[in-house]
Amino acid sequence: MSRLERLLRRCAQGRCLFVASALLVVVAVVALASVSFFLERDRYRERARVATQNVTALLEAKLAGDFRRVDLAIANFAVEYMRDARQGGVSSARLERAVDLLGALFPELESLGVLDHQGVLQQARPFPSGRGGDFSDRTYFTAARENPHRGLIVDGPFRSRLSQRPVVVFSYPLRDADGRFAGVVFAALSSEYFHGVLTRADLGRHGAATVRTADLALVYRNPRPELADIGGRNVSDQLRRAAAEAPGGGEFVASTALDGIERSNAYRPVEGYPFYVLVGMATEDFLGDWRRNTALIGVFSGALLLTVLLVLAALYRLSRQQAAVGQALAAEAERFQTVLRTSADGIHVLDRQGRLVLANPAFFALIGRDENDGGNLRVGDWDPGTEAGMVTGAAAGGCAPGQVRQFATRYRQANGAMRDVDVNLSRFRLGSEEFVVASARDVTEKKRTVEMLEFMLGEHRKLNDELAFRARQAEAANRAKDAFLANVSHELRTPLNGIMGMTQLVQRKLPDPALRARLEKVMQASRHLRAIINDLLDISRIEAGRIVLEETEFTLQALVDSLRGLLGDAAREKGLALSIDVPPALARRTLYGDPVRLEQILLNLTGNAIKFTSAGSIDVQAELIGETPGSVTVRFAVRDTGIGIAAEEQQRLFTAFGQADASLSRRYGGIGLGLAISKRLIELMGGEVGVESAPGRGAVFWFTVRLAPSDRSPSVAWKAQPLEASAVDDEAELRRRFPGARILVVEDEPIHREFVMGLLAEAGLVPVFAGDGQVAVEQAEAADFDLILMDMLLPRLDGIEAARRIRKLPRHARTPILVLTASASETTRAECTRGGMNGILLKPVLAGQLFRAVLQALTVPHA
Repeated sequence: MSRLERLLRRCAQGRCLFVASALLVVVAVVALASVSFFLERDRYRERARVATQNVTALLEAKLAGDFRRVDLAIANFAVEYMRDARQGGVSSARLERAVDLLGALFPELESLGVLDHQGVLQQARPFPSGRGGDFSDRTYFTAARENPHRGLIVDGPFRSRLSQRPVVVFSYPLRDADGRFAGVVFAALSSEYFHGVLTRADLGRHGAATVRTADLALVYRNPRPELADIGGRNVSDQLRRAAAEAPGGGEFVASTALDGIERSNAYRPVEGYPFYVLVGMATEDFLGDWRRNTALIGVFSGALLLTVLLVLAALYRLSRQQAAVGQALAAEAERFQTVLRTSADGIHVLDRQGRLVLANPAFFALIGRDENDGGNLRVGDWDPGTEAGMVTGAAAGGCAPGQVRQFATRYRQANGAMRDVDVNLSRFRLGSEEFVVASARDVTEKKRTVEMLEFMLGEHRKLNDELAFRARQAEAANRAKDAFLANVSHELRTPLNGIMGMTQLVQRKLPDPALRARLEKVMQASRHLRAIINDLLDISRIEAGRIVLEETEFTLQALVDSLRGLLGDAAREKGLALSIDVPPALARRTLYGDPVRLEQILLNLTGNAIKFTSAGSIDVQAELIGETPGSVTVRFAVRDTGIGIAAEEQQRLFTAFGQADASLSRRYGGIGLGLAISKRLIELMGGEVGVESAPGRGAVFWFTVRLAPSDRSPSVAWKAQPLEASAVDDEAELRRRFPGARILVVEDEPIHREFVMGLLAEAGLVPVFAGDGQVAVEQAEAADFDLILMDMLLPRLDGIEAARRIRKLPRHARTPILVLTASASETTRAECTRGGMNGILLKPVLAGQLFRAVLQALTVPHA
């Protein structure tokens, strides 16, 4: 017999005591029933809410982790793919290894593949690879093409053209060394992957777990949706409002649009990715037991209340019925315990000494003890960190009857294991004694989940820090390489400039034809050395990824005229017929591109044709082979009747330092860089290059480039000419049109200064010398000049800063400034442009180049 029952029996010994006992029982039972009713309902709802939140958090963590692994895998694959592409070809074994790695992590991985810049499938695993599939209409491809510098692009869901199943695609743009769009690498996750993730969660009979995109399009749902529903946005108004008001996650109760079942829902965005995870637990599932319990409690309370009312109405008969009433109360107490047994949380009653008076099975399961031990237990037996007075005393003094006090503690089970619990306390009186009713909820797994999420977030931050560190290292290496190339360019070109400059000055003064002829051989050797230096620096910049193509208006007619003028004499000296055929409409059309690099390619291929042809002809042809609103594709072909190339030797032609036959370098000269440089430049222009040849039958070198169309007339903006011009004609024109023009020559290298000033003086101009940048600024402040020739590397004040200061002077705001520099790096060009300079002359400078540049600078007006 429990202490509560003994207390009730003593109270029933007299009428007053009996009535008082009955009233106290009613109050206690109703209070307990009310507390149990509200706590039970709130606990069921809270348990469903917490379970929904926990499952949502776990699913979100699982998806976020998987997405990050796919993200990092394809990002790394994109880097390695483009590196392989720049080194001559992509290894199919690398793609297979990447697929195997992702396949080990995600058995449901749909595919991994690569699209080229036109959206054509190049490689794909595990499906057959090859050209033919056009994916240029996919949203992820068009987004990457419009902005090739953006990061991860997520697209879907949509039906895969490879497997015909719904997929979500993760993709990265591919960029060439110049940052131009080169294609897309993608990985697709099928609906089976999401099925495998969502079906892990136990949500009850009518529960549901859903993955939707950021704009609420259905990706997948458990239970499995109809195929037609995937991609749809048929959602409840509550979800739409919640996602709009709290995009970072939240809760709501609603009936879904798909099946009409009311659920308690929680949703969270997948961290770092445009998806929502939505988990709903059906009200019918989690409140079913509570409703049954409520009915039992209602029946019990009603019966008890009716019993007490009947007893009060028949008080005069209570003296003869005390035993029956005691039995009825005992029966009701038993029914009350039955109700307690249905609770999922550990409900228990303590007296003021902390002794266990009453508890449900869930409580004994929580503390890992048998129900038979209940009468011998005190609060310290399962909660060693809490004294009895802290529980009962705090509850008695800290809250009024019916109020609830909450705190967290740890319960110790009989086997020594510790469980984290949240406890709700309330007090009530029964007769002269005071009791505490407590409800304990096990939150151990919840805390573990939180700790796991915090660990995963920490690992993610470490990974981000490592990636940022590596990016800084790569950028520092690129800056060091660029500075090294600029220094090498300066150190090689400066002495060569002195040799060529002094040779030209002496050559112009010598009356002896034999000596002039010998000096011309010195110039030829110097030009050959300059070409070798240019090729070495070009291939170094290309390998370092520092070549940047210009976007300039030009016509192919101007290119053809330059090519014919530069190589016509060389062809005639060997008795070769040189023909250049470009359709008139194409030749006159204004295009956008880099004419200097395009001319460099044509000069290299045509020069090689002349070099390796002893008799016959050289034919250069150009034709339009494709056009879109944004691009024009032109095919060039150079055909010769020379020695020809064997098939097995053609593969080495376009590699650095490679020739068809090593002995050719001894017979014909050259270091084998021209074709390699041309191939890299053609690829930067979005084209291809190839050769058709056989020994003794000549060769045809062809290539394609993509240029931009323009409906405007060619720009008249001046640009420095990197090739030789007619020194005699331009010198005569300078003498005729600009006699006495004042030219400020800012140069600290004595030999080059003497050469430049000597040529300018012979052309009838007035050169003024400044040995450093500071002196140049002072002279510009004091006098007017028609043109300024500025070296880059100067003592005291470098050329860039000197140009900036001169530009701020009112008298020289529009004076043309040309850069004389031995550095050909793209960084140097960019700095000159920002410094307000109008053009660049690369050392060594030939007389024709100098006269042509000065003539154009003095002729063309500058804004």
